[in-house]
Amino acid sequence: VWQAQVKRPAVGAESLIGSWGIAVSDLDPEGTIFVEGAYWTARAPALIRKGEEVEVIGHEGLVLSVRGKGEKG
Repeated sequence: VWQAQVKRPAVGAESLIGSWGIAVSDLDPEGTIFVEGAYWTARAPALIRKGEEVEVIGHEGLVLSVRGKGEKG
């Protein structure tokens, strides 16, 4: 039981937190990214240009929250 509670989710938006992907459109503030073999709608706090690397830092429903490669926080 303990292992099931501490194990990272294997599917869905929650499982993508910490993953890296590529912006397939400009995120200003919302756009599309490709991560873990699928296209997702994503939102960023600052402009991210098409082709830049992004890190998934959270989600709200099926919209992923991301930041650019050089951003901290």
